[in-house]
Amino acid sequence: MRSRTTVMAGRPFIIGGLPGTVSKARPYPGSSPGVLLVIPSWGQRCGVAEYTRFLVDEIRSQGFVAEVARGQDGEILSLVRRGGFHVAHVQFEYQLYDPAHLGRLVRRLRTQGIQVMATVHDFLPGQVAANRLIKDEFADVIVHSARLRDELERIGIDRSRIHIIPMGCPKMALVDESAVRASLGVGPGPALGYFGFALPQKGIIELAIAARALRESVFPHLRVFVFAAPAFFGSGYVSELAGFLKDAGLAEGLVLRTDYLPVQEVANMLHAMDINVLPYREVAYIGTSSAVRVLMAAEKPIITTDIPYFEDLDGEVYKIPSADPGRIAEAVLHLMANPAKREEMVYRIRRYVEANNWSQIARRHARLYTRLAALAVCGGPAGLASDAAAAACQEPPYAPWEAGDLPRVPAAPPEVWERVVKRFGKGG
Repeated sequence: MRSRTTVMAGRPFIIGGLPGTVSKARPYPGSSPGVLLVIPSWGQRCGVAEYTRFLVDEIRSQGFVAEVARGQDGEILSLVRRGGFHVAHVQFEYQLYDPAHLGRLVRRLRTQGIQVMATVHDFLPGQVAANRLIKDEFADVIVHSARLRDELERIGIDRSRIHIIPMGCPKMALVDESAVRASLGVGPGPALGYFGFALPQKGIIELAIAARALRESVFPHLRVFVFAAPAFFGSGYVSELAGFLKDAGLAEGLVLRTDYLPVQEVANMLHAMDINVLPYREVAYIGTSSAVRVLMAAEKPIITTDIPYFEDLDGEVYKIPSADPGRIAEAVLHLMANPAKREEMVYRIRRYVEANNWSQIARRHARLYTRLAALAVCGGPAGLASDAAAAACQEPPYAPWEAGDLPRVPAAPPEVWERVVKRFGKGG
């Protein structure tokens, strides 16, 4: 994957052919409807930054104005004034923010009538100050799983303020796997793949141990391809990992790629694998894996551990109780011996990606942005739960277009909208 270090200009939001206007609704002062996303690690090797990049790209392709800020007060306030934004969307992960500073920034935005929401990417029960900020300061909160929603409810956040929106899946056109296998030198196989940042809890060493056991007992030509770039907050682990694999005699048959690759290239290589494996160990916090979405885009069977990071997935992956090398080896043997099971998993993966690709996920975000922007424009109290704030608005509910109008967005060709209208009607 490769992050972008610059922010493109947002595209205009076009309703009925007129940029910056809304049919029979109060226009947005100084700008068309849009959102300012806050992510301090933008442009760095960070999973949350990669998530934000996919979201921003898709939001823009659907016609919304979207800008990205790294979190400095002056930068954010300048963008708010210049762009006329009414919604700020914080991408929250504990190590990226100082709670006291973020709290002051959110309150300052709220006093200026900005509706501030957050996506909470993981949850640490012991982070009292940060969790109090999540509970008290954000109008709405997005999480990626029911488990994380339940944890936020336990600290007192009303369920009406919490929205479960899964992580988006990239949807890609994959190249011929036989050509990629030849270029990688897979040989007779089988081949196992791993993708994600190189961190101690990701189970890369356990996967290497399992692969050695499989080579010695069943698959003498088995190869393992580990695509593991260093995270910006743990870059030193890559050299430690490479040294350990060599010293422990685990490097044979294992290819360790630590360069930061484009997602399309990674997906093509993972598509050339027989099975992909994410043997994460249990950690002290609750989160959701973004790496598994890239594996799903590769459309090959996936083995994961049965931990909260993969709790939002069911039949799409084959779960093992732990990252024990014996468990990994058993799962590989089971799937290799059951082609029908592998085909079923790929079918489930394709269905999941179709329902949760970035285009679908961006639409769900856009509905929240539209609602919060309308609350800000009509004077709804910033910082309240969405339902309560909506009730406080004196104007009719905001509608992005009238029932008889056809929204025209530059990214969507006319024939796409024609198919949508034919199937659902103009009011749909």
